[in-house]
Amino acid sequence: MADVVVVSHLAFIGFVLVGGSLVGRWPQLLRWHLAAVALTAVIFLGHLDCPLTTLEKHLRRAGGQHVYGGSFVNHYLVRPLPAISSTTAAHLEPFLVVGMIAAGYGLARVRVSRRSSP
Repeated sequence: MADVVVVSHLAFIGFVLVGGSLVGRWPQLLRWHLAAVALTAVIFLGHLDCPLTTLEKHLRRAGGQHVYGGSFVNHYLVRPLPAISSTTAAHLEPFLVVGMIAAGYGLARVRVSRRSSP
């Protein structure tokens, strides 16, 4: 079950990062994407633990598995990249996330304006 949570968590992160660009194609995703972005912002700004990380760690403990320290992003996405330190990644992460979201909405806007152009 913990592995299912990991896959779900990766899908959620992917949706937060690229969901804005999908809104140009499927406008009904807008409210879902904004909710995902708002939840992510609350977690970032509040320096909170993500509930999916907490659930994964709980399931691993319950299953007698090793539980990593720190964040999901650091463990699964940053640590495998040897050129980036955890501290650097922690400082850059919010800027990268905001930049990708903004770029996605910019792409969605271009798509919508192309469809509505004569």
